[in-house]
Amino acid sequence: MKLKRLVVDDIRIPEFPATIARTAHEALDMIVAEHWDEVWLDHDADFVQGPDYSWTTKQIRDLGYKDQKPSVGLFVLHSANMHGRQEMRTHLQRWYKVIDIEQYPDTSLFISGADRVWDVSVRDGVHTRHPDGSIITLKEYYSGIRDGSRKAV
Repeated sequence: MKLKRLVVDDIRIPEFPATIARTAHEALDMIVAEHWDEVWLDHDADFVQGPDYSWTTKQIRDLGYKDQKPSVGLFVLHSANMHGRQEMRTHLQRWYKVIDIEQYPDTSLFISGADRVWDVSVRDGVHTRHPDGSIITLKEYYSGIRDGSRKAV
């Protein structure tokens, strides 16, 4: 059975069949409109206009309080921002199963883009190993992409 997946992220691309929502508003509209087996959530939305994706999870939480919760089987948090993950988990865990990407059972699935440079041995939500071997902060990595001094991998 093919799972219906939605990936909510401003820059990453799933390396598995999925629908992509780039903005928080687009994500909420799509989540509310139909059933999803899995929704994969990033936290920060640095490369698009509007709020970060915790805004989306707050709206879903509020719908739950109104007995209007959207139909989602599983939320997978794939953000490198550990504080952001916890914030989103807090919004969702009352009504949904929520896991971190490291807990996802199928390790062959991953999100590319910035994740390609993430090295699990240094992934702490703050640092990553750049392809040149240096360990840098994710903020340095993303800032470099924005100003053109680094290429997205």
